[in-house]
Amino acid sequence: MDWLVFLHILAAIVWMGASTVLTTAIFRANRNPDRTVVTGLAHQLDWVGPRLIGPSAIVVIVLGLWIALIEDWIAFSQTWIWLSLVLVAVSMGLGMVYFGPEGRRIGRITAERGPHDPEIRRRMDRLLMVNGIDLLILVVVLWLMVFKPGA
Repeated sequence: MDWLVFLHILAAIVWMGASTVLTTAIFRANRNPDRTVVTGLAHQLDWVGPRLIGPSAIVVIVLGLWIALIEDWIAFSQTWIWLSLVLVAVSMGLGMVYFGPEGRRIGRITAERGPHDPEIRRRMDRLLMVNGIDLLILVVVLWLMVFKPGA
């Protein structure tokens, strides 16, 4: 059981850490006067999501469900469990429906029109806002996991 909890927490650290670094990178790239930085960032967005954030999120969910199923004191009706599952689903949905496709769109626009196109700045601003919301969701899930309201 301890190994499951350890791996669950480790995967959560990877997920939260990658999301934090990505948010910081987006913020810095969007404020950089050298707009060619956006080109590199779009490629990173396309790589990090499916190879780091997605797999670590899946590990967190699978191990969390496994732990909940084998521990007698945990019930899916507890607020911290069901709310965490809902928020994690929202975060993963954002990743699949918005972050991945938007990163590819930014990459295409950059390749077609160049890094100084105003559309890139607009899309990066929106990406930064949504990424900040996603990071806040992950912080709330972390809070729920630590303090377990309703347990």
